[in-house]
Amino acid sequence: MLRSDGEALVAETLIQSVQRAMRVVEAVAARQDAVSAKYVQRVTGLERATTYHLLRTLVHDGYLVRDEDGNYRTGPRLLSVTSRRDRAALAVRARPTLESLSRVSGCSAYLAVARDGSFELIDLVENPQAGHVELWVSLDSAVHATALGKALLATLTDVERRDVIEGRDLPALTRATITDPKVLQSVVGGITGPALDDGEYLDGVSCIAEATRVGCESIAIGLSGPKPALRAARVLLGQSVVSLAIA
Repeated sequence: MLRSDGEALVAETLIQSVQRAMRVVEAVAARQDAVSAKYVQRVTGLERATTYHLLRTLVHDGYLVRDEDGNYRTGPRLLSVTSRRDRAALAVRARPTLESLSRVSGCSAYLAVARDGSFELIDLVENPQAGHVELWVSLDSAVHATALGKALLATLTDVERRDVIEGRDLPALTRATITDPKVLQSVVGGITGPALDDGEYLDGVSCIAEATRVGCESIAIGLSGPKPALRAARVLLGQSVVSLAIA
């Protein structure tokens, strides 16, 4: 079949080595379990030498991982790319919820996620009535000192939670910060409603947060503001988390 001049120009400017590499990545990512080089070669239709060269390169750059049996699965660099994409999409989907929650409650609203032991604040809507909160320490470094962090920890299994708490420092950000791993384990393990932060992250700042687990990721929404406003918003906060999780 004849191609138009436009199609011919596009074909000439495509880089075939990139196309072949993406076919390899797609073949590995399509399976939950690790796959062999022979499987990748069969699915992609590439030459044996080309397949092995691409697999070795992708492993070197972190897009794939080769296990002890010589099989391949997606690597941390690829997971990081897809995670950023997924979190950007979550932020867009959650924005109306955060804006509504902030407006109705009179508090500032925050959105955070946890996955594979990593904790990240991905969006916030500030409310002038609640006052500005200086986010001087990242959520991942202040899991123990924030309502968001404790709410996310509460969604983990006992083993996952222990690994997270014991695998990091718990610095005192204020005099109220919990710095004892055993005490933190006990506090988080006893959470049945919103998690609380009363001056543990920043003196004079109070926060509440609720979280839920969706697959291998946990999602949390938090509020900061005057204590009466926080108490009045507890039910609305829980409803917002649930509605976002099932959206």
